[in-house]
Amino acid sequence: MIEHNLSDLANNNGNVPLNNNDNNNDDVSLKSHDCLKAIPYEVALQQIGWGEIQPINSALLPVEPFHATQVPLVLGSYIYDIADRQQSSLDFVAVSAVCALASVIGNGVRIAPKQHNDWFIFPNLWGVIIGEPSARKTPAMQAALAPLYNLQNEWHKNCQHQNKQAKVNEAFETLHKKRRK
Repeated sequence: MIEHNLSDLANNNGNVPLNNNDNNNDDVSLKSHDCLKAIPYEVALQQIGWGEIQPINSALLPVEPFHATQVPLVLGSYIYDIADRQQSSLDFVAVSAVCALASVIGNGVRIAPKQHNDWFIFPNLWGVIIGEPSARKTPAMQAALAPLYNLQNEWHKNCQHQNKQAKVNEAFETLHKKRRK
């Protein structure tokens, strides 16, 4: 088995000292092996019948601005407060806050994507935040989810306390049973 790190490859210009069968210590170039030469991507696609590569139009479509009326009223001021303090997009905070609330309430929260339609979505398990790198997606999400994290930590502490109490009660019950015998 041959093991080399990337710095060996970089320092030796792609030549790696291998134990070759010629009983000499010459470096063997990975570039010289025909089996390791790559087929150009365009050629490979044409060989399997995919045809010419077409450019991808990367222009982003316009997005409607976020309005406070698009979220439950109780979340509006909370969302604006977080977005203002963190200087992040209202959309990022709103998606996280609605999903957090929905996860606590369950399927009692629903979103109506179309105004005059009976189509509803129950967002209790999903939400998508899309933005450029460094658009402050993660801080917005963490701030919006902070109450959920606090609730989770509180429930975890209560569960630990109940488990300890159950163990103590079980120990007392065991001692009580032994005394009766």
